[in-house]
Amino acid sequence: MDSVDGMNSTPTPDSLQRYWRTNLRWISGLMLVWFVVSFVLVFFARDLNFEFMGWPFSFWVAAQGSLLVYAALVAVYAWAMNRADVVHGVQQREDRPRAHDPNGHRQNAVSRPAQLALPLEL
Repeated sequence: MDSVDGMNSTPTPDSLQRYWRTNLRWISGLMLVWFVVSFVLVFFARDLNFEFMGWPFSFWVAAQGSLLVYAALVAVYAWAMNRADVVHGVQQREDRPRAHDPNGHRQNAVSRPAQLALPLEL
């Protein structure tokens, strides 16, 4: 079984399969919540004809409530995937070089100057 504290440096194929299955389960559940908030609740919002904080509830759901739910969905997914990364041993540790660095140097966004993608000459 994988180490929960992230000491397993190379995840096994079985661990990666379980990680992907966990990822798909979270995505499916959160997409279901997104669908309910975006379509089902808004479709039936006219039937919810009462005042909420001085506004019709249907207006509040469309203008404010759905945005709060979307932000919560992002936060929950980030928390769940960070936890799954640790449980399945696939998180990027800060004490080893990142895989996309060809020179083996640690990349730090704060200390590295920004590079422009476009040339400065006209």
